[in-house]
Amino acid sequence: MRCDQVAEVLASPVGDGRPELVEQLVDAHLRRCGRCRTEAQAHRRLLAELAALRDELVPVPAGAVEQVLAAVSARSWFRGWRAAAALGGLAAATAGAASALVVRRVRLAS
Repeated sequence: MRCDQVAEVLASPVGDGRPELVEQLVDAHLRRCGRCRTEAQAHRRLLAELAALRDELVPVPAGAVEQVLAAVSARSWFRGWRAAAALGGLAAATAGAASALVVRRVRLAS
């Protein structure tokens, strides 16, 4: 198996039920290739960090909801979508904060 093929397998969803032969080929490649082995270890750490985030609440900064609602209501063409926009803004802010935590944790773990 080549490095690009191993990278593709590592990037695929974990629950795909990969055939045993694919797992064996990846394992054999990782035993021989230090670069891919390092990448696989980093990938496993990232998955572990993401799994840990499922149980971690990311606090919303004080006033964030009000700021999003004020920005949305300032646009008259968007007033009908106020609730959806507010939720979307909060979701984006939360995702950004979670991404920053993951990147920071992965860097600290390296």
